[in-house]
Amino acid sequence: MPSVRTILKGTVGGAAFVASVGAIVYLAACDPYETKASDESLAELCKPLSRTLIPNAPPYEGPVPHPIMLFGGGAPSLASGKQGSAAWDPKPADVQLVACYGTSTDGRVTEHMCHFDLPSPKDLRLQGKTEHVSVYEVRGRRKIGEVAVEATDCPSEALTIDGSGTAWGVASSAAVRRALSAFVGDSG
Repeated sequence: MPSVRTILKGTVGGAAFVASVGAIVYLAACDPYETKASDESLAELCKPLSRTLIPNAPPYEGPVPHPIMLFGGGAPSLASGKQGSAAWDPKPADVQLVACYGTSTDGRVTEHMCHFDLPSPKDLRLQGKTEHVSVYEVRGRRKIGEVAVEATDCPSEALTIDGSGTAWGVASSAAVRRALSAFVGDSG
């Protein structure tokens, strides 16, 4: 029977042994964390290295609508104004999909001006952009798809360095709901 010393003598055998031990240590350290659906655990699903699993979440199957929640910096509310909307303003335990605001790409400078009153009245030219939103099934954290949303509304705030500049567009709730409606099955 070969000893560990014998296995480590050969370069290929030693590398395979070290890789096997490394894989076991990695898998032990990265066991998934099972939890129940909450605003916090659903938001965790949008983090690239998250180990969160929500195995008791309802599956993304069956009749529409498929309830969804949106997470990420700058993401608008999906609540459609319909009180208690099953699709766009669900309870965490009912959520089948999470939409994760990701990267944005610059769009074109428009002729549209955004007006700001504070600290003093100022008009800034609107710069559109495209928001990229990834959609995942909650139960298995499987990526379902990705959509691009045009962000062409004036923001509520803008930061300027020297008093001049551009206002970066934001995506409206209605635009995001339209982009996600193919997954949800409800136009909102």
